[in-house]
Amino acid sequence: MQTIADLLRFARSQAVIRSNNYFEPSYARPEEVAAWQSDKRRRDAARRKVLRTFPGRIQSAEVLRPGNYYHGRLIITDGDIIYVSGQYSPTEIYQAVLDYMEATN
Repeated sequence: MQTIADLLRFARSQAVIRSNNYFEPSYARPEEVAAWQSDKRRRDAARRKVLRTFPGRIQSAEVLRPGNYYHGRLIITDGDIIYVSGQYSPTEIYQAVLDYMEATN
């Protein structure tokens, strides 16, 4: 059975934002660097919101409730966690985690 810790581990693996997906480090244009930084800020803000809103649940060994969350994009089964991204998974995943936490609170 999956727990909140598994969901957070999964979210962390999906939330990786690499600069080389935005620009070539030796030829970075200012707008490319700005887009990379903007996406990192959005991801970090969404993560902070989850951690601040549900600090007790984050620390618990609560078992995940199977179902579809975040408009059907976060799918939790007894043995798996699946996320189907809309635009860009790293900037969306913590919003999906927040939706799960709110729906199951």
